[in-house]
Amino acid sequence: FRALQKDPKFLHVPIVVLDLVEALAKVFAFILPWWCSEAPEYARIVRYYATESMLVFDGEAGRYREDLTPSYGKTTLWDFLSQAVQKGSTLMDAEKMGDAALWQE
Repeated sequence: FRALQKDPKFLHVPIVVLDLVEALAKVFAFILPWWCSEAPEYARIVRYYATESMLVFDGEAGRYREDLTPSYGKTTLWDFLSQAVQKGSTLMDAEKMGDAALWQE
């Protein structure tokens, strides 16, 4: 948001909504497997990342600690997004996922 100089806008929903999305994805995958057979798996992934902490839990301190969480590489998300905003789509083109993308262009 800072890179684009925009205010963040979030929609807070109960976790049960993600369970409902997964259930609906299973129904649609059963009815239309050629169109959305992987939708239930994506729904499970969304729920996992929405509910699980990505930080290491420090049992002694009783809290999650960013400084104990392993990280790799030197480019921060802020650095990457700032460069992407400056360079436009050329930087983002290198990040396309090919066959692993959620949808094909």
